[in-house]
Amino acid sequence: MGQLYSTSTSDWQEFIIELLPNWNIFAPIKEQDTLSYDIITKDNINLIELYTHRTTQPLKTFLSFFYEQITNITKFPNLRTFAVMGLKACDLNSLQLLDKVFLEGEFIEPFYKRSRQDLLLISSDCQQPLEACFCSLLEGKPYPEEYFDINLSLMNVGLILEVNSKKGEDFIKIKKDIFKKVVDRNILIKREARRRAITEKIQQLNNKWGIKPPFLDLVRNGLRSVVWERSSKTCVACGACTNICPNCYCFIIEELNAKKDNAFVKCRYWDSCQYAGFSKGENMPNPRKNVYERLRYRFLHKFDYLRENFGFDGCTGCGRCIDACLGKIDMRQILSELKNNA
Repeated sequence: MGQLYSTSTSDWQEFIIELLPNWNIFAPIKEQDTLSYDIITKDNINLIELYTHRTTQPLKTFLSFFYEQITNITKFPNLRTFAVMGLKACDLNSLQLLDKVFLEGEFIEPFYKRSRQDLLLISSDCQQPLEACFCSLLEGKPYPEEYFDINLSLMNVGLILEVNSKKGEDFIKIKKDIFKKVVDRNILIKREARRRAITEKIQQLNNKWGIKPPFLDLVRNGLRSVVWERSSKTCVACGACTNICPNCYCFIIEELNAKKDNAFVKCRYWDSCQYAGFSKGENMPNPRKNVYERLRYRFLHKFDYLRENFGFDGCTGCGRCIDACLGKIDMRQILSELKNNA
């Protein structure tokens, strides 16, 4: 546990307003039925919703852009005065996989590294989970336990800030007089009681599925199950499930000569295993030409390949894929049917 501080919600808001001339701070803004990140201004700061549920966009949109040039770059983007507020645990937990993919091994991805080390991550407890949320099925919690710089917990008496890094400490030192160290254990007891209540709510939302992790054996033993073909009948292979997933990281690189000056540049953009040509090689048959094969591969990658190689799943239970799917495909239902058809 990091250092705990308390402050009032009004002091926190004034603190953020004072930073706006020098900082680019993104936070969840409610527009109709959608909660999306937007840059904070004095005009929209009262529309921020930090303590409800996760946003539509995943955290990875700030760390790896959908489309970006990766060669012939004269200046790297500077994110040292950029912050994202209102992140939820399901987004932060995706960093376990993204960091391993982009920051470990023989090659360290420089674009991700710069964004990851510069971006300030300010999370908050989830208090109003959506119907699609299922972090509890993956033994996750609706409150952050790691990967954040500062976490905000809303209480009746104001806010509890848990500072988890030097970046976080430096951030609140900008106006340190409004932050008081927490010494009253009763406040922590009340915070834990709130967290338990939300955890139980998410568990109740998902009890009907009757499944428990790990799902490696479930998807592996169900490799030839009829569930895959039946579940894929409404899939349109749009790639929404992977693009909106906080854990999916596949990309493709292409060379462009947009200026027609013989100066080719390489550009990278997100790819999806749900696209028909994702696995097809040059002058080779497509190993996953059928929709159900690509749907099955997505589950195998998340719950089999990653767990066997890294020891954890490639899913945090955010439920974005469920909300985004045009075919109304629910990951929980597929796992439940695999169990029932075993």
